[in-house]
Amino acid sequence: FPTRRSSDLDRRQSRVRAAVHDDLDVLRDEVVASRMSSAEGEGGGGETDKYAGLGIGVAGLLAENLACHPFIVLRRQCQVNVASRRAHTTPLTLLPVFVNLYKWQGVAVLWKGVGSSLMIKGLNLGVEDCLGKVTPWPKEIDRHSSLNSLGQHLLLKCASAAIITPFFSASLVETVQSDIASEKPGVLDMFREGIVRLLSWSDPRCGRMLPVWVLVPPQVVHATSHYIISTIVQGLWLQEIGRAHV
Repeated sequence: FPTRRSSDLDRRQSRVRAAVHDDLDVLRDEVVASRMSSAEGEGGGGETDKYAGLGIGVAGLLAENLACHPFIVLRRQCQVNVASRRAHTTPLTLLPVFVNLYKWQGVAVLWKGVGSSLMIKGLNLGVEDCLGKVTPWPKEIDRHSSLNSLGQHLLLKCASAAIITPFFSASLVETVQSDIASEKPGVLDMFREGIVRLLSWSDPRCGRMLPVWVLVPPQVVHATSHYIISTIVQGLWLQEIGRAHV
């Protein structure tokens, strides 16, 4: 009898152990499945954030270059008009200017030179990338960057603005020249005119054209100042948005 009782007890213990092992295996499988599902969810969220950021960047680029270009054309048209007698401090005073431009050149005049403006943006990025590779000047900085890195970054911006000054001048001419008095510029005319201005550094071929070395200092000051002010304003705006959503 004792032997039979001990064998029954062993069988019961083995059954209990098997049941416990089965429960542990099921629990482990559930934990692994939950971890895999959470990892897939995080990966999906990262992909969503990536595409959302890309879409926002493209929308911002289009808004900056296409939606704002008509206002740049109006400003430059008023600046180069030698017969101008007043300063346009309100949007309403620009209506006669827009009516005259539409009357003589059509509504497409507001996007005149937009192609060369986009090329200038791409050329600027390319020059900055090349300078960043051949020099120790950083292309990007953040709030934790040192003063030395900040100065080198601004030096990179100044050098890039100085290099593209001839091409920027050619692009500016395309936005203000009249289609009636001159031929419509081609796609690569901006590069050709920029190279001509760059080769004639101190002796321009046209009598009314300023030498490039005269245009470089104001262009560098304007481009660097615009970059500094826009970066500061953008940083403050992002901080305010972050505080509003906290």
